Amino acid sequence: MKKTRVVLYVVGVLWVAVIAQIIVNRMFINDKRIIDAFMDSNTRVSESKLSISIDYGDKFLSQSDKEDLIAYFADTIQLKKDYEIKTEKGNNTVTMTAKKSGKNATTTIELISVEQKIDGELSKTNHFIIVELSIYEKINSILEYKNSLENAAKQMDVKEYQTLLKFTGAYDGKLSEVEKKQRVNDILERLQAKKVNTVDDGNLYTVYAYTGLVKDYIKVSDCRININIALTYDEEADKTMLYLASPVLNEDY
Repeated sequence: MKKTRVVLYVVGVLWVAVIAQIIVNRMFINDKRIIDAFMDSNTRVSESKLSISIDYGDKFLSQSDKEDLIAYFADTIQLKKDYEIKTEKGNNTVTMTAKKSGKNATTTIELISVEQKIDGELSKTNHFIIVELSIYEKINSILEYKNSLENAAKQMDVKEYQTLLKFTGAYDGKLSEVEKKQRVNDILERLQAKKVNTVDDGNLYTVYAYTGLVKDYIKVSDCRININIALTYDEEADKTMLYLASPVLNEDY
């Protein structure tokens, strides 16, 4: 009987591991659909970008602790330790930044410490970690980095984190209104996404949408959003720029 229990326990553990791997693979495949939808838009790809923002809480961190945290995330994305860390002090903030640029990628790791004071006395210091990675070739590799960074955040038992994926491409010339809407609708169809809101000011055409294929989302006015598409015309370059992000774009265009 004891041997049977041991066998059942081992089988149970193995099934948990298998199910966990299936979930991870399914999430990876669903994220890859964003890349596939972008590639199928027949745009000239110029950049893929990953950003993860982590709330590390108000733990006490020494200078050495902060440097170790930066090194931890640098190791996570296999960034060589030939970077320099710059420190910038503000009124209530201290920002440590490690940045490395190359031909095919640019990486930035920031650790921002924000002091909160009550009646002029230091109450606590909250720490935030931001890792940004821009890749100019082999955009499929961005998902591997996303998975690695999210796993690293989970292992640290952080308060919370938010991941952003963004892809940038370009079309030659200026697309007509009909062409812009068709490009957006094609992407939404591939992602099985439904429009939540549309903003069109002539030069900038932006669509916010939601799909059940992507696990992350934000809520705006009780509406879930995890797909953001924008098209804008660059007159100087004579190109129509396409941006596809999940959950939303966080930069000006």
